Amino acid sequence: MRIALDAMGSDRSPFTEVKGAVEASLADGHLDIVLVGDQRILEEELAKYPSRPNITIRHASEVIRMDDSPAQGVRQKKDSSLLVGMRMVKNGEADAIVSAGNTGAVQVAARIILGPIRGVARSAICQQFPSLSNRNVLLIDLGANVDCSARHLCEFAEMGVVYAERVMRWEHPRVGLINIGEEQLKGNDLAKTVHRNLKAAEHINFIGNVEPMAIFRGEVDVAVCDGFIGNLLLKSSEASAYFVRKSLEREMMSGWLSRFGALLCLGAFKRVKQRVDPNDMPGAPLLGVNGTVIITHGSVKSPGIANAVRGAGRVVEMRINDHIRLEVQKLRTTEACLNRTQSDEAGDEEAAGSEGTGQEGTFSMPNGSQDAPRKEPTDMKSGAAYLFPGQGSQSPGMGQDLYQEAPEERIFFDEAASCLPGLLDIMFKGPAEKLAQTQIAQVALLTVEIALNRRLRSRSLEPVYCAGHSLGEFSALAGAEALSFEEALRLVRARGKCMAENVPEGGMAAVMGLSSEQIEQALPRGVVVANYNGPEQTIISGSLSGMSAAEETLKKAGAKRIIPLPVSGPFHSPLMEKAAEAFERELRTAEIRPPKYRFISSVTGEEAKEPEAIRSILMRQICSPVRWTDVMRKLGPIRAFEVGPGRVLQGLAKRMEGAPRIELVGTLQAANTVEV
Repeated sequence: MRIALDAMGSDRSPFTEVKGAVEASLADGHLDIVLVGDQRILEEELAKYPSRPNITIRHASEVIRMDDSPAQGVRQKKDSSLLVGMRMVKNGEADAIVSAGNTGAVQVAARIILGPIRGVARSAICQQFPSLSNRNVLLIDLGANVDCSARHLCEFAEMGVVYAERVMRWEHPRVGLINIGEEQLKGNDLAKTVHRNLKAAEHINFIGNVEPMAIFRGEVDVAVCDGFIGNLLLKSSEASAYFVRKSLEREMMSGWLSRFGALLCLGAFKRVKQRVDPNDMPGAPLLGVNGTVIITHGSVKSPGIANAVRGAGRVVEMRINDHIRLEVQKLRTTEACLNRTQSDEAGDEEAAGSEGTGQEGTFSMPNGSQDAPRKEPTDMKSGAAYLFPGQGSQSPGMGQDLYQEAPEERIFFDEAASCLPGLLDIMFKGPAEKLAQTQIAQVALLTVEIALNRRLRSRSLEPVYCAGHSLGEFSALAGAEALSFEEALRLVRARGKCMAENVPEGGMAAVMGLSSEQIEQALPRGVVVANYNGPEQTIISGSLSGMSAAEETLKKAGAKRIIPLPVSGPFHSPLMEKAAEAFERELRTAEIRPPKYRFISSVTGEEAKEPEAIRSILMRQICSPVRWTDVMRKLGPIRAFEVGPGRVLQGLAKRMEGAPRIELVGTLQAANTVEV
């Protein structure tokens, strides 16, 4: 088993990591440990240990420091020890990675490079806490997520149970929800919803709400909370331990009798210290990502590194991720049953006139935060579609609510801003003319759309289909997890640059009152159909002279209106060939994965499954028409969300028979209040 160790992460790196690796390798001969970092420095440090079996070095020229921004560090330091080690896990060169470095950067890198386990909305940090019983308590989450939904907390419980059963070897671990009291009705709406969902999950041994004291008494095995509470509990415990230790030292040194008593108690003090020493713990696993990631504190000592390395091996050996995938599906089944039960109860209330409820025809949503109308039966396909609008949907102020109020989504904005200085000011304040510039608009729209996509999916609304209009296709691919956000951002920046630098003179116009077939027959040379938006709207594109001639021929053919569009070139036409050729060079190296959700291309109007087919589509996209009508027909009357600012796609669908029923999700509030 091979473990990658970020050897440049801790406060005393690489001394601590190298010594810890040697201790781990001597204790367990089955482990192959790869020290990741500056090869020269590591070789010098490793030379201090004559006996160092099964330890090798992988060179990395950069280091993400503790004071680096997580998003910027991951974005800018591609050859850092953390990212090199993470890619080793991704490529199968290592079974796990251990890091004592920047915790935020570890989480960002794991999400971007490894990706989440399918069905898991959020990853979470799990850590053992000492208790007065004969075994420790698992606390989850310790800081990965400060803003959680009911689904997230239930998933944390599920992942904590898997870890407790498989790694700790505890049978039927007791699960408790940290709350302000033990009574079932204590806490806010979120806590009550989580309590109800966990109580209904028969495969989880849920004992109800617990107060923090229950952790230290050992009355619970897996304590569940959001990352804000978990991190606060951890740091408060550390502060309390520090206060007690310093107070005891002061009192024991206050006189000769106290000193003599302290000497008699020295053995007991050492045993207590060993009991609560974090270096005796096997690290904190980041559960919920496609790979084994173990996090340790920056001030860790070599025994802590050795225990974390061995702990990583244990997690891999027990195939934790496989069990998480299986157990999360059980949780989804429980939630579905609860939702059906709630809907049935709401129907009974409505039939009875909602007597005594004060709310006619409503029911409580699964996250406990909103009331919404009861779902009506429809003949739609099962599932939902995420539809992402393209350039032209942007407006000043978009995404500002996400940036200010949603910490989990803010990371996308920080990452985009790190590669395009001044972006956030333009997005939030304008002016509109500046925001409309191709290189700015495309990055801004991608960022907002992916942030909204994450927020929507966090509410148990995973898509069946993903599709995007023109530029929105990149958001759709990121939403379908065929592209990482990092890769989508790189491609969109390159696309905007190639288009801005290679755009010829020309224009575009919307044509009303003619079918697309009639328009195609009437168009002069040099003008083509650029967007098949619907039966009542077709966009044409071409040279300036061609567009002038097209206006005359289309009017003669019976067009009701021809509206010139405020664009800077003949987009989606063969005249953009130079831009397409320049962009093709960027696409050749793009990392494209098979989509996890069904991706419908607006270039072909068909589903694309293979990475190379998707690469070919993106190469053709700049010069090819947008076949949005075909996308709508492919989807049919399915429930859909317009994930992005504006209402362009909803407006097009309303004019199209049999098109999806599109709901707008352009703001944080809209994403938080969508009916589940």
